[in-house]
Amino acid sequence: MGDGKPIATGQDGVNSLIELKNGELISGGRDGSLRRWTPAPIARAACRQIDLASIPTDTVLAPVVEAAQATCRELGVRK
Repeated sequence: MGDGKPIATGQDGVNSLIELKNGELISGGRDGSLRRWTPAPIARAACRQIDLASIPTDTVLAPVVEAAQATCRELGVRK
């Protein structure tokens, strides 16, 4: 993410994304559709895809990595 490419959602790419107060996300697709996403499954998928252990913890990213690792543990995905 962050490379400017569309997110593969079956929506022909995402044009917009908003976060609701309850933490859910709503994406607006190029195909005109709206989709609701719950954060836990998205976070679990991210925890499975990203090797947090490979990120050096002696950098300014250390607090972010530690928080991500804690979230992954809370979700039951140990990385």
